[in-house]
Amino acid sequence: MKILAIGNSFSEDALFYLPAIARAEGGPELTLGNLSLGGCTLQIHAENLSLPAEKPGPYTYFQNDGAVWHASPGASLLSALLDQSWNLVTLQQASGFSGVASSYRPHLHRLITGLRTYLPDDCRLGWHMTWAYAKDSDHDAFSYYRRDQSVMERAIRASFESEVIPTDAFSLLLPSGIAIQKAREGVIGDRLTRDGYHLNRLGRLIAGYTWYAALTQKSPGRHIWTPDGLTLTDAEADCLQRAVTAACTDPLASLLA
Repeated sequence: MKILAIGNSFSEDALFYLPAIARAEGGPELTLGNLSLGGCTLQIHAENLSLPAEKPGPYTYFQNDGAVWHASPGASLLSALLDQSWNLVTLQQASGFSGVASSYRPHLHRLITGLRTYLPDDCRLGWHMTWAYAKDSDHDAFSYYRRDQSVMERAIRASFESEVIPTDAFSLLLPSGIAIQKAREGVIGDRLTRDGYHLNRLGRLIAGYTWYAALTQKSPGRHIWTPDGLTLTDAEADCLQRAVTAACTDPLASLLA
């Protein structure tokens, strides 16, 4: 399974533990690429698609063959697209604009059209739904949502329904944001970010398991893999499992099934 995420620091968070989770769960062999540019919007991704493949670009291209992440700065979007015969390419909106429906237009359509020029015919597109900010976040863009986590979470879902689904281009939802919100509503609570918006280790673990479950259609088992230095109580492990399962069976996810 060869997967390329076209994203930003939020795709870095979501993918960080995915290779280790796949190994621990006995899952498929993964070749992962993460094309990251901090704060990158759909508009900027669409514009960057016109940059030549052979010239340096603004992205850091993270690659993982199942073991270690390697970072290659100065990459172009096109060079990453042509690096592998990808099975799945994922897109996402920049976190601050993720719940601003107008920010998707017309850039998402332009990006989809441009990508199809270079991708194999059998390559699927997936949508990475990111998470609302922590309740006490000081991110400037939080003001778009009255600094209310529930407002932001609902806006992200609404934008997915109004802007992503109607394109008929996506066949898979990677619902990280839904899982993070479900975990916040359980015993884990709102302690999943390291700065109010980027995920900490526990948040990254939840997002990684969400991607794994969405990719394999396998819910987390009783034994949750954890990175060194992170220990989960039984209640927290159960909360993670329930949050991931609920996210991947959410009615929004079924709209792309």
